[in-house]
Amino acid sequence: MLDAVVKLLTTLALGAILGAAAVWRLHYGPLYVSGPAKVIDGDNIEIAGMNIRLAGIDAPELPERNGKECRKLLSRTECIERSAYALHWRVGGEHVRCWITGSSALSAEGEFDRPLGVCFHGETELNAWMLQECHAGLPDDKAHHICRYYPVVDERTCKQQDAPVARLEAG
Repeated sequence: MLDAVVKLLTTLALGAILGAAAVWRLHYGPLYVSGPAKVIDGDNIEIAGMNIRLAGIDAPELPERNGKECRKLLSRTECIERSAYALHWRVGGEHVRCWITGSSALSAEGEFDRPLGVCFHGETELNAWMLQECHAGLPDDKAHHICRYYPVVDERTCKQQDAPVARLEAG
């Protein structure tokens, strides 16, 4: 009798897990996507028609989006261009693979904006690379990001490397 109950509970749990995975895939798309990457801006890429935001980072937004701004070490336009250009230089058109880790914040309509992903170009994790190279910062609100360990980027190091500093502040 106990064996039958254990088997039933195991079957139900497995069914619930598989069902949740199927619903996730139908609603949010695949958990893994790969292919040639088109750079949208410093923290967004498009692969196979899917716009993916790089999880755990925040890069300067394009001017028309009225987003965040770089600190005054560089002009706003320079920061935006350098951040997007750095990502484009690294991956533009080349094969990138992303693990979808969640979805970004809710829009005004109550829909999730786009998938969040941890993306790789070869063996390089792009999320961490953008931070290490000072082209992006940590988001102010990490509640909607699935964050792992990212090294803290020191602005002095960025200056010594003559790299653009894309530290963010409210815009």
